Amino acid sequence: MAKVDISKLHILVVDDEIFIRNLLVRYLEEIGTGQISSASGGAAALAALQKAQPKVDVILLDLEMPRVDGYEFIEKLHSDLLPPLSDTPVIVVSGVSNKTSFDRLRKLGVGLFLMKPVTPEHLVTRINAAVRQKIN
Repeated sequence: MAKVDISKLHILVVDDEIFIRNLLVRYLEEIGTGQISSASGGAAALAALQKAQPKVDVILLDLEMPRVDGYEFIEKLHSDLLPPLSDTPVIVVSGVSNKTSFDRLRKLGVGLFLMKPVTPEHLVTRINAAVRQKIN
């Protein structure tokens, strides 16, 4: 199976921790991502998604954030409020790794997960999987 051309992708990084957000952005730059946007939380990410040009291809999302957490963000993304964006693949990037969280994410339609700490190699693998999932 052919690899996705990451240089043509627009990826949104959503994490309230600036260190993690900047680290993910740096890794995305290292792997040659075409366009990178970032947001410090779920509410900011929803606003950024609606304005994003070109459309965001993949979202890297933390779960534990104040105000609008990752779960609520996914619910809003998949709601009728954002129909053109509801099929945007989400990769959860989190240190949370319990069965309850995984079950809740599956119910929300998210099957791609990256445990912190993340490496550029793991990012490439998950981004490829996310884009291929969307195509299929």
